[in-house]
Amino acid sequence: MLLGRIALLFTSRRALPARCLPALGARAASSTDCHATIFAVGPGKVDIDVIWTGSDDGLVHVTRDGGGSWKNVTPPDMPEFGRVSLIDASAFDAGKAYVSACLPLLDDFRPHVWRTEDYGETWTRIVDGIRDDAYLNSVREDPNREGLLYAGTNHGVYVTFDDGGWWRELNPGLPDMPVTDVIPQHDELAMASHGRGFRVLDNVGPLRRWEPGSGGVPGTAERAWCCSSLRWRTGQGAGWCCRGGWGRVLEVRRRRSWR
Repeated sequence: MLLGRIALLFTSRRALPARCLPALGARAASSTDCHATIFAVGPGKVDIDVIWTGSDDGLVHVTRDGGGSWKNVTPPDMPEFGRVSLIDASAFDAGKAYVSACLPLLDDFRPHVWRTEDYGETWTRIVDGIRDDAYLNSVREDPNREGLLYAGTNHGVYVTFDDGGWWRELNPGLPDMPVTDVIPQHDELAMASHGRGFRVLDNVGPLRRWEPGSGGVPGTAERAWCCSSLRWRTGQGAGWCCRGGWGRVLEVRRRRSWR
């Protein structure tokens, strides 16, 4: 099945962009950085026969029969050679999925993220509220609340409460840093950064309950970012735990044990 998917994408691959060659140098002939490689796979969460794939040259495919046949459903405004960084299939609707893409190798640092609700027949671009130079490494749907999404960008974490209608920064007490992935799990949101360790946002319940227009700031003094600086020699983690709201640190304490 994996070989079938690879063959599918190679038969419809784009030509290698000339601008990638200087960036890749001697690795261009054999590198997967810009070579029609499947870069993201999004298994269906409602229907196991639905699988999404995205390539590093900007193509999106979907199968609805467990890999028996595939259809090219690339968003029409997907930039050429956009690396599909992540595909997240919805936990609420089999035909719904979210796709993020990035093009830093081609000097395009804009955010690119889409939503489909009909198996890729149509796409909606959902980037309002994200700063213009914050390209996306990941987008994830909250498994408990439909329409609540998290995005890991080159400038921190973003959240939207209306299925991408408007994004807000979710960086309480954090430095400006690239976030490679975000994963909601149970009542926490975990994120990985590029060279700055990982962090956990405790108790996302207030985010799940908050509604746009209801007033107030979601989760003030009810959440915590916990960052871990790994000590490779011992394999044990130690770091700081910062409790605060949107950009405000209320408590800082040393934390030596991690779940």
